[in-house]
Amino acid sequence: MGSDYSSFRSFMTVDPKTPNGPVQRSLEIYVNKGFNDLELAASTHTLATANDIVADDIFRWRFVSDTPGFVSGATGTIVRAEPAIQDHGFSDLMVAIGGKTASKAAWLRRARAIQRRALPV
Repeated sequence: MGSDYSSFRSFMTVDPKTPNGPVQRSLEIYVNKGFNDLELAASTHTLATANDIVADDIFRWRFVSDTPGFVSGATGTIVRAEPAIQDHGFSDLMVAIGGKTASKAAWLRRARAIQRRALPV
């Protein structure tokens, strides 16, 4: 039983030769108190490197949380997260950053709402 990754593949396809330039993609990075700092850094650094390679901001991201404001990671990294408002303000893709104390119920509700709109999670 295989997964259908066609929506993710279409999200990741970047054609720098489109008439209006590269297609920009927005990501929401979901964090909870105690998130894995290394996982967050790896994700954002990869996106920033991709932007550097194509010399354009094709990937844009924002941090969201069910507890908006300043959210602390497991080893002290602090991010300012926007509120994850139910059924509102979705990006093109959601990335959930894990952690030992992460609340599964909160980010799973958001993931399901995003999937209902046929967007990749």
